[in-house]
Amino acid sequence: MLINPIVYAEIAFACEKIEAVDELLPAHLYAYRPIPREAAFLAARAHADYRARGGSRQTVLADFLIGAHALVERVPLLSRDRRRYRQAFPGLELIAPSPA
Repeated sequence: MLINPIVYAEIAFACEKIEAVDELLPAHLYAYRPIPREAAFLAARAHADYRARGGSRQTVLADFLIGAHALVERVPLLSRDRRRYRQAFPGLELIAPSPA
């Protein structure tokens, strides 16, 4: 499993100390990778397209950075937001759990 700085920060938000994050995410379970600049550019374009189609301001660029990073790294993305990722990144492989 890959985790980038945005995913790490979203998980760390719930923790008071970095050690608590380490307990939630033992290092042997994932690879930490920076976001390549190609993914950052792709995310910016996808977000701009989304906004041009009338997308809400509540959807932040971070979601697009996560999707673009997965696409550039050629790894599947685990998300429940199938529609947005399929529209923004048609070639992205999604792992989308069914709602409970």
